[in-house]
Amino acid sequence: MKRIQSKFIAFMALALSLTLSIAFFGGKALLHQIEMQLGVAFARKQVLYDKERSIHPILRELNLTHKLAQSAPVMHWSLFESDEKAKIEALSALEVFRQETADKSYFIALTLSGGLYFYNGEQSPNSDLPRYRLDTKKQEDLWFYNTLKQEKPCLLNVDYNETMKVAKVWINCVILTPQGPKGVVGTGFDLSYFINQVIDDQEQGISNLFIDTKGAIQAHRDRGMIDFNSISKVEGSQNLLFSLLANQDEKEELKRQMARLQKEPNDSATLVLEINGGQYIVGLAYIPEIGWYNVSLLQVGQWVDQSLFAPIGGLLLVALLLLLGLSFGMIKILILDRLAKLDQGVAQVAKGNYDLVWEKTADDEIGRLSENFAAMTKTIESYTKDLEQKVLERTAELTVANQTKDKFFSIISHDLRGPTGSLAIILNEVVSSPSDIDQEMLSGMQVTTKNLYNLLNQLLDWARSQQGKLELNPVDFDLNKAVSEVMETLKGQANQKGVVLIDQIESGSFAKADLATVATVLRNLVGNSLKFTPSGGKVEIRAKPMDQRVLVTISDNGLGMTEEVRSNLFKVGKNVKSSLGTNKEEGSGLGLILCAEFVARNQGEIGVDSELGKGSQFWFTLPKGEQPTELPERTSWELKPISVLLVEDNPIHQQSSAKALEELGFSYETANNGAEALAWLKRVEFDLVLMDIDMPIMNGVEATRKIHQEIKPSLPIFALSAYNEQEMKEAHPGADFPVHLDKPLEPRALAKAWQACQTGQQ
Repeated sequence: MKRIQSKFIAFMALALSLTLSIAFFGGKALLHQIEMQLGVAFARKQVLYDKERSIHPILRELNLTHKLAQSAPVMHWSLFESDEKAKIEALSALEVFRQETADKSYFIALTLSGGLYFYNGEQSPNSDLPRYRLDTKKQEDLWFYNTLKQEKPCLLNVDYNETMKVAKVWINCVILTPQGPKGVVGTGFDLSYFINQVIDDQEQGISNLFIDTKGAIQAHRDRGMIDFNSISKVEGSQNLLFSLLANQDEKEELKRQMARLQKEPNDSATLVLEINGGQYIVGLAYIPEIGWYNVSLLQVGQWVDQSLFAPIGGLLLVALLLLLGLSFGMIKILILDRLAKLDQGVAQVAKGNYDLVWEKTADDEIGRLSENFAAMTKTIESYTKDLEQKVLERTAELTVANQTKDKFFSIISHDLRGPTGSLAIILNEVVSSPSDIDQEMLSGMQVTTKNLYNLLNQLLDWARSQQGKLELNPVDFDLNKAVSEVMETLKGQANQKGVVLIDQIESGSFAKADLATVATVLRNLVGNSLKFTPSGGKVEIRAKPMDQRVLVTISDNGLGMTEEVRSNLFKVGKNVKSSLGTNKEEGSGLGLILCAEFVARNQGEIGVDSELGKGSQFWFTLPKGEQPTELPERTSWELKPISVLLVEDNPIHQQSSAKALEELGFSYETANNGAEALAWLKRVEFDLVLMDIDMPIMNGVEATRKIHQEIKPSLPIFALSAYNEQEMKEAHPGADFPVHLDKPLEPRALAKAWQACQTGQQ
């Protein structure tokens, strides 16, 4: 055992040496890599920061100068220099400009006389004599003539002017008249101040400079590097940043980045360049307002003080030694010493001593082997039972799914096929013998169509619920208002059957749930009571607040039901059928299944109490809510006539929508697709567009986008679709309509949406 221990110590020593070597060289390389990566990111931010910092003191002066060059007095004097009145007005404008500049100075040079006027407050502002006459033959005056040739209206030029005895950054703006350039006007600011504020304010290893589009150095902490009066110099005589680079490839890359940034001035570039024998991370940004580049230089190995990482290296070494020591101690205690005891025990067993007591501690793998095996057996048993339970649950879910499928196909085969076949026979009779159609047949068609429409809506809601795609939006609402709307909807059915609807909602009955699904529950339950209540009967709707819930009951004195029917009422099963109503009304049985589903989704409960021959009382609960803050409900739908563009490809929907528009007194035109809608809107002004979604040639989503982008961004466009809003989001994720109207178009829904849109409620 000692031999294993000595080998382990030797191995640990070798591992320590190898680890330290790898850590040293790897850490050095990693430090360099970190410095380069941080440097690139820092250079990008630094150059953008320096760009913003440097542009602000210049931009104000530049804008003032450019505005002065375009002013009427200056332009007029440049055209009529001998006009004394024009001169006085121009000098007055120049004096106002001088007071606004940071340098309190101005200059103006005119092409007609070559006169250069300069004033900085040190002599009389009323002097009307030029300080100097420019000469095309003098090298120091070429700045003026070269400025006149530039395409940019304003340029910056760093120069020491012998005539005015000042070294400044000059802002030169061309006086551009309808007759061409007639002079240059500008101001300047002290070069030393600019360098101290913008360039010298840098940290160790970080420097900043400015170059023009040719690479000439315009500002540098070392004045000997500055290329003064660059605009007057010929190519080859300038102090260029490129001359500091030894590598030709780096020069070409710098030129490429400079050219790119002129096209993309909001971007920046980072390069790694060798400048004067040192490696630098270079940040580059273009300042289009002044035609300069801001260059930030980070010298590799200096901008980050590497001695800061020395404590980390020492800490790493101590941590490695401590880790290795602890590892050896733990291995000795947990493995080597226990192997020695095990060796002694095996030797005793070899001698025939079977009375050994094996110590079984919590951290002894050998001693816990049998216990772990027993635990593993129990785990397998537990997994088997859990698996069997899951199989039973999945089987039950599959049974419900099969019952749901059977119910769905039963509805399709009977409740949809039968009425649809009847409609087909009646429509065939209409086509073949239109004169034989009586009012009773038309009323039957109307009732059948309405029932089919309601059934399809229920099927769609049920299918979405089964697929988990039905999204709820819980809000606080007044049950009194919700019940009133349902009673208004079913009032015609109740009157036709001779049944009285009674509203007994207590005040303060506020619920917090999804209003749309609750309205569906109320419609189904009240409609069900109407179905089984004979003429002369009554249906009462009550609601009262409880502790944390609101209880809603719908009572009737109709037929009632047996216990067998009542117990299976809310279950999905192929044997559950809807009974005929008192007027032989048929149903799918789906409405009550939807009620149970929707109430459960709203965290409520549903049930029914019934006695055969005496009536039934359906009840459900909802979470209690707060009184909602609502805008006042409109009671009148009288609208001013408007013009509407109806975009719809289906002739039947065109006719039904047209009747709704005519009922509201709206004028309209019809387009068969999105492309026709665009053509209409380019010719005619409309107040509102009703847009179908799925159409040939161009769909409604694409047409809406083009209308708002190309024709009229503020034109109201309402979606008119067979999709509900959730289906619209899934089918067309990019669709964005302020109002969604269902087909067929209902006049009241359109009137309410249009008034809400006009008053800013939508």
